[in-house]
Amino acid sequence: MVMLIEEKVDIEGLTNEISSYNKLGESIFGESNITTIAEKMSWIANQAKSHTLSETEDWFDKITVNRNMKELTGLSNQFGKIANEAKTLQQRMGALYEDMGNILGRYYKIGESVQEETGDKEEYQKFFNAALKKYGVSSPDDLDDDKKKDFYNYIDANWKGDNEND
Repeated sequence: MVMLIEEKVDIEGLTNEISSYNKLGESIFGESNITTIAEKMSWIANQAKSHTLSETEDWFDKITVNRNMKELTGLSNQFGKIANEAKTLQQRMGALYEDMGNILGRYYKIGESVQEETGDKEEYQKFFNAALKKYGVSSPDDLDDDKKKDFYNYIDANWKGDNEND
């Protein structure tokens, strides 16, 4: 016979954590875009390679410099590949997070991480960028038509500008 030990539930702690559930999503969707970082790393590697090789025409050890620059661009390509894999995993994590939130939302009140906003153009841009991150894209054009419609519905439902009436 297996004896089950009942764990005491910290109800206050549970409800506090669930009410701030969306803060976890902010961490998943992240502030930085790893694809942008990979593109920047690739640009740096390519520019460094071109510049260094153009400066080494008279160097005695041009073969070593060329080999090093080839390795640099290879590392940059690997970085880009892993960044794409990480972005895919991040999107999958985001989907799981949303699914978990939907189930928790059936039984508990979950606070909104991106509350109805008011403010100027700069605040709107922050809100819009946060929504892009939520959807895992850098531009609405990266979304298929159905997701793009959902995205703009989300923007309309959650943004309230200074010039809009209640």
